[in-house]
Amino acid sequence: MVQEAKDIPIEWDFPEDLQTLYANNFLVQHSESEFIVSFFEVFPPLLLGEPEEIQKQVEQLSSIRSRCVARIVIPTQKMESFIGALVQNHTRFMSKYSPEENESDESQE
Repeated sequence: MVQEAKDIPIEWDFPEDLQTLYANNFLVQHSESEFIVSFFEVFPPLLLGEPEEIQKQVEQLSSIRSRCVARIVIPTQKMESFIGALVQNHTRFMSKYSPEENESDESQE
């Protein structure tokens, strides 16, 4: 007996206690079977004082701490669709919010 393929839709569930974290940097690594995407929160150091004092503080910095807020593992088979979804959403975002688009809209009014 041959079984027919059946598309079963996915119900996207966002638990009420799911944390939304801010990430302004990321790191992508891969192995033979998966991609690891690590998301980081990086805040510049607080530098106070006169310009000379700030310059001295900057010269004393050896690094800026970046805290990993989430790490996602994606199977290699899903990476192409993940990239496609990012590109599609970025294209939509740019067409709606691109500074060039907004400037041309304002000049036509």
